[in-house]
Amino acid sequence: MDKEVVKKQNKYLKSTLEIPIINSGNSKIDGEFNKKIKEDILNFYQLSLKEAQSFLDDFELEESNFVADTSFEVKKNTTNTISILVKYYKYSGGAHGYYEYIPYNIDLRNGENLTLKQIFKEDVDYKVIIDK
Repeated sequence: MDKEVVKKQNKYLKSTLEIPIINSGNSKIDGEFNKKIKEDILNFYQLSLKEAQSFLDDFELEESNFVADTSFEVKKNTTNTISILVKYYKYSGGAHGYYEYIPYNIDLRNGENLTLKQIFKEDVDYKVIIDK
């Protein structure tokens, strides 16, 4: 597992974006996944930048203290699956920023994004297990 780190800073927004890069050996699946996750992270940055620009323009400020960062954790990495949790962090002033966590669970045999239903055995009521 590799990563690309993109740092951006301007008068509107300061960002450090960690972008995971999988290297499973299947170039088609790797390419599709790496493209999707990079697009998701860069879209997060662009939306955060627009929000910061709008705020700065509305209040006629010289510089903002907006932050938009991403990082990730590999939760599982086997021959057949990889599970990555991407953490999106945004701070736009005030006491605290906020986090959003987006999971990516990829079947490395076919490139599918796995759902909870697919991860658990057929007769298991996974909703009850998770709720407990």
